[in-house]
Amino acid sequence: MNITGGESPFPLSVLFLLFFFDEFDTGAFNVLAPNIKRSFHLTDRGFGLVVVVNLAIVLVLAVPVGHLGDRVKRVVFVVIGAVIAGTFSFLTGVVTTVGLLVAVRIMNGVGRLANDPIHTSLLTDYYEPFHRPRVFATHRNAMQLGSIFGSAIAGGAAYLVGWRVTFMILLVPILLTAVAAARLREPERGESDRRAAGGVMPHVRPLPFGQAIRVLLRVRTLRRAYWGVLIIGGGIVPLAVLLPLYLDRVFGLNEAARGIIVSANAFATYLGIQNAGKWTQTWLTKNLGEPVRMCGWLLMLVGVQLALVAAAPNLWFFLPIGLITSFTTGIFFPPLLTVTALVAPARVRSLGFSFASIFIAVGAGLFFISPLGGLSDSYGLRWGLFSSAPFWLVAGIIILTAAKFVTEDTQRAFADLDEND
Repeated sequence: MNITGGESPFPLSVLFLLFFFDEFDTGAFNVLAPNIKRSFHLTDRGFGLVVVVNLAIVLVLAVPVGHLGDRVKRVVFVVIGAVIAGTFSFLTGVVTTVGLLVAVRIMNGVGRLANDPIHTSLLTDYYEPFHRPRVFATHRNAMQLGSIFGSAIAGGAAYLVGWRVTFMILLVPILLTAVAAARLREPERGESDRRAAGGVMPHVRPLPFGQAIRVLLRVRTLRRAYWGVLIIGGGIVPLAVLLPLYLDRVFGLNEAARGIIVSANAFATYLGIQNAGKWTQTWLTKNLGEPVRMCGWLLMLVGVQLALVAAAPNLWFFLPIGLITSFTTGIFFPPLLTVTALVAPARVRSLGFSFASIFIAVGAGLFFISPLGGLSDSYGLRWGLFSSAPFWLVAGIIILTAAKFVTEDTQRAFADLDEND
């Protein structure tokens, strides 16, 4: 109850579990990347492009889904998405050709579209602004816990019975959680903002797509954040693709060992996110722009740490540096989400959360179609991994400059809510 400020924890619990089971699938796919790559006879770049094509299509679809999420009942999206994600996670373990692999991963991703923009939008309307950092941290940590258990269980299962079985065990828990999600109440958009301000419940009028985009892009904080996210896409997606391959080829680790290490790093990220929820509340009391300012510095620190990870001379150096880097990576999520929820007007908030997705996809795509995408094939995985570090540094600098706009943009977002009464 302390996390939610006295409000019912049921919505957070259900959305947490859906995110958890979906990220179990993602954690399994990441740690089993070498096995999947060998099964389908793919190069590093080929496997990376499979991931990026999947990601690009899914993230581009996130924009219209976010727009629809501002116009129709979001709970329906959550339930349907969960069923689709569970079904195509199961089919990942069945397919035998690259084309079908791409198709089922795209459909799994389509099912997972609700996890970020729609879940976050719902949580914003269920819980009041001061409590959102810890709510967002708890929800976001479903991703890390899913990765922890998904990586560990997937590594062990693949070592014992093969990688395909791992993807077949998720359908039942996902369907059961989807049934629970059908009981969620659909909150009014902007409900918790007005409740926190002591006002009456507003009815927020939806906007046409083009006008909704214009409203978002008028928010200076979001413009800077979207440019930063574009750069992050060139760093975070290659990192997710290359790190399991790095453990496989540089250190010669088998599935079980990779599963343990990826799981340990996910736990470090979990701790970072969990602490960041409390720290963000403290930063907010100093200045509304303080969370995004800290986010910028943390992104730059991740870039430096990744360079050290790429240069690790042995596994014993890699392990502590990797854990520290994972912890730092976790800290920037809650402040960035909290500030986005503050500055995005309620009537376009789902679109605001999803709009960043297209920038991530573009950044990742540019990385893999550029000469950087072939570095690991041509010069080794160390150089491939190292090439992601500068992206974090540049993204941090860009997001750091957004801090000065947050207070005024937040005031405008609340004024926009008043105009819709």
